[in-house]
Amino acid sequence: MGYDVSFIKRSWVWLRRCHHCRGFGIQSPSAYHFVRYVINEHYPYYAYQDLREASTALTVIEKKLCRLYLRIANSCQPKRCVCLPSVNDIAMRYIQRGCKKVNIDNVSATEVVKEHTSFEGADLIIITYNDEINNICDDIAGKILLSARESTIVIIEGIGIGNHPTPLWEILKSKAPGDTFDLYYCGIILFRKKENRQDYIINF
Repeated sequence: MGYDVSFIKRSWVWLRRCHHCRGFGIQSPSAYHFVRYVINEHYPYYAYQDLREASTALTVIEKKLCRLYLRIANSCQPKRCVCLPSVNDIAMRYIQRGCKKVNIDNVSATEVVKEHTSFEGADLIIITYNDEINNICDDIAGKILLSARESTIVIIEGIGIGNHPTPLWEILKSKAPGDTFDLYYCGIILFRKKENRQDYIINF
């Protein structure tokens, strides 16, 4: 979290990606469903209203990401969610409203380096990219690839914010067995194996 992108920049990103809206042109039924009914679902979830007061301190992008996490949690119903590093209390509340049974574990980069089991059993992994993570991205990627199962979804925040590609995103995107989705403000990697996997750019 911690992203504050100006209205002009958001508009520029939207215009560049306007032909990638709501699943247009996606041939895979499963990928189309994920884009149309999870990533870009416009239905006003009941929890949005309940969490409105808690969201007043969030930027526009932070609120969009929190709502996305709620929808993904609601869709995949994860038992364990690992956040690297820890997400704020508001983001946790959104995830928990999407899936009440989820256990959220906040881990640090240091813990990931020392522990080989940081990602074991995780159905949902949320990574907020920073310099510390950038320095150990090969180690993180290796442990995620060893621990991930068919149900695992990895979200990496901030893949389009900087001036250069995010190495962790590039590594996992190239090695993941399932589809990937570039939303600019975050990237999503599915580990559900597909014979004809695709890398999608989505207007979010």
